[in-house]
Amino acid sequence: MAEKRTHEESESLTGYLTDVSPIKTSGSGTTKYFTAKFQTSKTEVRRLVSFSPEKHGEYMRSSQQSTPVKLTNAKLKVGRNGDVEITTNRSTNLEVSNAKINFKKQIFRVSKEHESAKLDTLTTENMIATIEVKLVGFIDHKKETINTRYGPKLIRKAIVADETKSMKISFWNDTSDDLTAGESYSITALVVKSFEGALVLNTTADTTSKPISPIANVISGVKTLLAEKIQNVYIQQIHISDIRRCQACHHKMEANAKD
Repeated sequence: MAEKRTHEESESLTGYLTDVSPIKTSGSGTTKYFTAKFQTSKTEVRRLVSFSPEKHGEYMRSSQQSTPVKLTNAKLKVGRNGDVEITTNRSTNLEVSNAKINFKKQIFRVSKEHESAKLDTLTTENMIATIEVKLVGFIDHKKETINTRYGPKLIRKAIVADETKSMKISFWNDTSDDLTAGESYSITALVVKSFEGALVLNTTADTTSKPISPIANVISGVKTLLAEKIQNVYIQQIHISDIRRCQACHHKMEANAKD
C-alpha cells in the first residue's frame, strides 16, 4: 500500500505550468497568493498554490511557453478534499528543464465562470467544466476506499444526466456527502478523464455542488447504466455426492456418509 502523506514534503517536480490565476488575497486579508495547474504526466494534473506574489510574472511567462519547467523545493501536501496539492514559496526555484519527458503539454479547455456545459459537449480529456445535471443514482451503495500512490482515498461512483447525454461520475472523498439521488445539481470544477475507453467525470479539490431546479426532459434509458454493477451471489447449500461403481457388476451407487 502506498504511504499516506500526513505532512509537507520537499520535492523537485518536472512538468508543464498552466492556468496561472491573478493574485488573490486570503479571507483574512493578510496573505496574498495565486494558483495554477502543474501537469506531471500525460493524464495527471495537480493544483498549485504559490505564496510568492512577487514571482507571479515569472510563473505567468512560464505558463505561456510550451517547454517543460522544473520546480525545486516545492511542497506536496494533502489539500482540504484529500487531493495532493503543490505549494511554492520564496525558497522554491522555477527554471526551464532540460530533461526529456515523454508527454506533451495539454491544452485545457475551461468553462467560463458560472457557465454550465451540456454533457454532450464534454468531448476532450482533461477538460474542466461546470455542469447542471440530474443525479440519476449512485452505482455504489456507499463510499469505497481505494489505495493510491498518495495513500487511501474514498470514492463513490454515480450516473448523472441532462437533456443530451448521461455520464458516469466519480465523487472523491466528501464531495457526495450532501447529494441525493433523483435531485438536480450544479456541479463545478469537474475534470473529464478517459477510463476503459470512455470519458468519465471526476471531482477535484475545487468542486462544489448546489441544488437547482429539476432538470426536465432528461435523456431516457440512463437507468440501465445503474445495472452495470457487480452482483453478490450467496451460496446457501452445497450437496456433494460420492458415486461409486461395484467392481463385480459395474453398477453405480451413491455412498452415504458412513461408507
